[in-house]
Amino acid sequence: MHTRTLTVDDFIEQSLTLRTFGEGRPRVLVTGGIHGGEATGVFVADRLVQQLTASPPVHGQVSVLSLCNPTAFRRMQRACPFDELDLNRSFPGQPDGSPSLVLAHLITQEAKAADYIIDLHCCGVYGRSYTLALHQEFGFAREFAAMMSIPVIVQSGGTRGQLFVEACHQGIPAIILELTGGGSGGEVSLEAADEALAAILGFFRQAGLLPGPAARPSPSFYGKLMPVIPSASGWFIPQLVAGALLEEGQPIGTVDGQEVRSPVAGIATMVGPASYAFRGPVALVAPRLP
Repeated sequence: MHTRTLTVDDFIEQSLTLRTFGEGRPRVLVTGGIHGGEATGVFVADRLVQQLTASPPVHGQVSVLSLCNPTAFRRMQRACPFDELDLNRSFPGQPDGSPSLVLAHLITQEAKAADYIIDLHCCGVYGRSYTLALHQEFGFAREFAAMMSIPVIVQSGGTRGQLFVEACHQGIPAIILELTGGGSGGEVSLEAADEALAAILGFFRQAGLLPGPAARPSPSFYGKLMPVIPSASGWFIPQLVAGALLEEGQPIGTVDGQEVRSPVAGIATMVGPASYAFRGPVALVAPRLP
């Protein structure tokens, strides 16, 4: 393993540790902690480093940036506390900008050399893990996402400034793994972490980076996430959990006794807890594709 330190020297110094295994091609970059509170992703990246340290040599190159936004992680919040910028809306960054823009610039320099990028995030403690990809725009992104064993692939909205979106527009296959967990408490889902680590190692075997059986998974593709918003405020009582398959019009829960129904057939990637709903989303649904 080769270790390098990337440093942002502003009014506070931020250091990123890049750990690299092997050399040659293909080159894979794995990133975690772009959003500080999304701790399951950081946990998975650290476990991946441990796994690769103990595994047979990598045939190709894997680089891991376990923690891309250290000051946000220290506060367990989404954005950097020093400039309040969302790092995952700041790519490709600027070499002479505010701390988040410099971080984005440093990470972009590493990303440019990659053949694949896996960016680890969290979809919340009430979410169910899925792969987020620009699978309808880019065939190479669809092919890459299909190599991950996480069963659900969701179409991204494609907002620019995200690491994986900017990479795809540069012709580099890149995806996000949205994992259960996160939040201000930095909750880690061990089940989601195991699933994500298995998916990453399975991809490595398919790509020839690691020895072993290279089973091809069969995930299902879905459209862009749709928020489910009740027609009035009130007490939301869920009737199912994230990961449930839905038919159009199927009840997801009730608000003060009135049913809240799925607008489409698909899968619930998030279902909120029993709580008072102030006309905000109580669930997220990814529509089934024809």
